[in-house]
Amino acid sequence: MGPLLAIGMQLLPDLIGILARDQSGSATDKVVNAIKQATPGIDDPVQAQKKINEDPALREKLQNDLAAIALAETKEQNRANEEAERISLEFDRLEVQDRERQRQEDYRQYLRDLQDRQEARGMQAKLAEDHSPLAWVAPIMAFVLVLMIWYLLHGILTAHDQVVNKDVFNVVLGALVTAFTTVVAYYFGSSLGSSKKDDALKSGVLMTNPKHHAAEPDDGSPSPATPSDGTSSGPSGPRPSRKDSGAGRAVSGPLSQFRAKAPVIMQKLVGELGLRDEQAAGVLGNIGHECMGFQSLQEVKPIRGGEGGWGWCQWTGPRRRAFEKWATDNNFDLSSDDANYGFLVHELQGSMASSLRILKEAPTLEAATRVFMKSFENPLATVAGLPSRLKYANLALKEYQGG
Repeated sequence: MGPLLAIGMQLLPDLIGILARDQSGSATDKVVNAIKQATPGIDDPVQAQKKINEDPALREKLQNDLAAIALAETKEQNRANEEAERISLEFDRLEVQDRERQRQEDYRQYLRDLQDRQEARGMQAKLAEDHSPLAWVAPIMAFVLVLMIWYLLHGILTAHDQVVNKDVFNVVLGALVTAFTTVVAYYFGSSLGSSKKDDALKSGVLMTNPKHHAAEPDDGSPSPATPSDGTSSGPSGPRPSRKDSGAGRAVSGPLSQFRAKAPVIMQKLVGELGLRDEQAAGVLGNIGHECMGFQSLQEVKPIRGGEGGWGWCQWTGPRRRAFEKWATDNNFDLSSDDANYGFLVHELQGSMASSLRILKEAPTLEAATRVFMKSFENPLATVAGLPSRLKYANLALKEYQGG
């Protein structure tokens, strides 16, 4: 094969770069076949080279054939690169979206904390105006707490004996320091907190007296502490149930099919196979990579030749034929989700049961993705694409847990 490729690259130097990027080997096979067809009956590369050099017409025709192969392969490689770049950009967009969502949630949590503190200060001021004895409770407790902190620190600095129970001591010290920090923040605040508070007051996001501003804005815009879908996404707010994850949420972009289907499939895997969330996401990460997020059930450029892979998991060779037979016997369309999911479970409970057993031992999402790739998919090392599988796995887990 090597000498024949050398002939092709000599006739068309542009083939060098194309063959270097040809992971599937399809371009290599096409070049070799073209040279063999141009020199029928000649097995010796030296004789084939001699015949091509001695026949200008044959040389020109072979160059044209190789140029056509190069053009077709270049288009295919560009298409594959564009598709990979498109998916990569979509992952980047979702990552930026997640960071912005987290930033907004952090800000909403800060506003909630600030609002609570503002209400407490308002209540303290009201008690003081009414000359209520209760107004002295908070200052006295704060003063006692400061004395306790001073006493404890003095004891630490002057102690000559070791602490008998360090764990209890550390817990008590941590609790007192946290309480002291709360007292300082309550009475004195901080320059950063004051700055954020001023900005919030100016923008109208934080109300000086929330009881006098209970009405919602008239413009129909959501309140800053509440997401636009009407459910709180804070620590104490409700989250969508996993049963409803992915349902009713409009998704778009290159990964829309994957984002819509992944939560449903994960729910079935968790329920029927007893997988943990991260383990089920590891399965979806591999599926997403194999079929490009459910966009391509047929392997575009078969790595090992032949018909190539088919389905969610790109079942190849004997496993593809087994899938086709199983789907036919069960009256399923080969492209249907029922056929693909059904055969996936069929294998994991049968011929690939060892893969399921190993998967259930995976402690993390990354481990689950990796072990399923090696034990179930078993791709060639050159095209394994673990980083891509991990991206799909993380996206699947995020969608399953409510986005």
